[in-house]
Amino acid sequence: MVRLCKDSYTILKLYKIDNIGMKSNTITLSLFRLLNERQVNYCVLRHYEELPESTNKSDLDIYVAPKDHNAFIQILDDVCRETGAKLVSYKADKMCPQFTLCTYLSGLQIDMYDGFANHRTCVYIDEDIITANTFVTEKGIRALSPEADGLMSFLKETLNNKKCKEAYCRKAQMAIAGKDEATINHILKAFSPKVRKLIVDTLREGSFDKRHIREVGIAASNDLQSMASRIHYYLGQLGKLKRFGKPLGYTVAFLGTDGSGKSTIIDAITPVLSEAFHKGVYYEHMRPNYLPALAVLTGKRCKNAPMVVCSDPHAGKTSGVLGSLLRISYYWIDYTYGYFRKIYMDKAVKNHVWIFDRYFYDYINDPQRACIGLPKWLLKWYGLFVPPPDLVICVGTDPEKIHRRKPELLIEEVRRQVETLRKFADKSHRAVWVDTGGSIEESVHQSMTAILNMMSKRFENISLR
Repeated sequence: MVRLCKDSYTILKLYKIDNIGMKSNTITLSLFRLLNERQVNYCVLRHYEELPESTNKSDLDIYVAPKDHNAFIQILDDVCRETGAKLVSYKADKMCPQFTLCTYLSGLQIDMYDGFANHRTCVYIDEDIITANTFVTEKGIRALSPEADGLMSFLKETLNNKKCKEAYCRKAQMAIAGKDEATINHILKAFSPKVRKLIVDTLREGSFDKRHIREVGIAASNDLQSMASRIHYYLGQLGKLKRFGKPLGYTVAFLGTDGSGKSTIIDAITPVLSEAFHKGVYYEHMRPNYLPALAVLTGKRCKNAPMVVCSDPHAGKTSGVLGSLLRISYYWIDYTYGYFRKIYMDKAVKNHVWIFDRYFYDYINDPQRACIGLPKWLLKWYGLFVPPPDLVICVGTDPEKIHRRKPELLIEEVRRQVETLRKFADKSHRAVWVDTGGSIEESVHQSMTAILNMMSKRFENISLR
C-alpha cells in the first residue's frame, strides 16, 4: 500500500522544514504561466479547481491542440530549466503520451491528450467538441466545462473499465439534461444510433447498477472498434512487452543502523514522490513480503496483527545452522520469486516507485537482527541471485551521535555497521552515502538529489519531439 505516514508533516514541522511537500507546486505554476504567455491552445480536462497552485494530489489530464504539440514539449523543457525539475518518467504514446516531472519539493504527472479523447486508438470525443466546451477559470486556466467533463469522465470510465462511479454518472446525466437530440447526436457522433440511444437512455433513466454499466461499456467499446483498429491496438500491446526488459518503475532501498534517520527521510520524501507518480509510491520493510512472515506461517502471530517494533534488534536468539538455512532460504524465495510476482511485474508496466526500508544486504551486514547464524560467504552467495534495487541510499553519521539517538546497540556494533555501510557505498555503483549528521532538510535534499539523478538518467538521450 502507499505509505504516507500520518505523522510525516508533524515530523517536518518539528524540525522546521515546513516547505517540503507543503508549498504551491512550482511545476504547475511555471507550466500554466508559459502556456498562457505563449497562447497555446490547451484545455485541462478535470481537477482544475486549485490550478495553477496545485492539482490537489491528482495527475494533470490536459488536451493540447495538435498544432501546438511541439510548443507544449518546448514549454516542458523550459519548465524544467526554470524550476530545476527533471523528467523522471516518460511513456511514449501517439495519442496520449505521459510525462512525469519532479523537483526536490514538487512533482507532476501529465497525461497529454494530443487533440482528442480515445479508447483503444478509436476517437470518441474529438477536438472540436473539446474546444467548444472550454471555459476560462477565475485564475486564468482554460478548462473543460463541468457538463462536458461529466460526460467525458462517464465515457472514459465506462469504455476503459466497464464500470463508473455514481458521481460521474450523475454528472453525465446533468450534462445531457435539457439538450436537444441534434446536440446529443453531435456530441456522441462517434457511436452508432443504437449505442447512442443506449447511452442516453441509461443516463436519463438513471440505470447505474454495475451490471448495466458493464453492458453499456462492452456495447460502446465494440461499437467503436473496427477489425483494423483491434489489430492495431493489440499489436501495440504486444510492443509493450519490451517494457519487461526496460521497466517503467523504480526500486529504492534505504540502509542504515537504528537511529541513522532512515524512517524520517522516507517519511519526508514520500509525499513529493507520491505527487509526482500520482500516488504510485509503495513501501516495504526489509523484503518484498509476497510471502507471509515466518511468525505468521508458524502461527506465532496473526496475519493481520500489527507488527511490534522490537526495542532491541539483537534480543532474539540466533537459530542453529539448519534453522538459519531454512530461514534464509525462505527469505531468498521471497526476494526472487516474490519480487518477480509482486514488484517486477508491477514496475515493468507501471511507473511506480517501490521504497524498501532495509534490504537483503542487512542479512549480510547484520545477520543477528534476523536470528541468522551462517557464514558471511554463504549469505553473500544467496545475495548473488537477489535482484538489486535501482538505487541504494546508505544513511549514517558519526557513530557516537547515532548511539545517543538509539542506545540499544553497543557503540562497537554501531561503529562496525557504519563502517561497513560506508565501504559498501564507496564500492557499489548503485549506492550513495547520505550523511545524517546535519539538519534533516540537508539529508532529505541529498536523498532526493540522488533519487532524481538516478531516475532522470534513463531519459538523458530521449527526444520528446
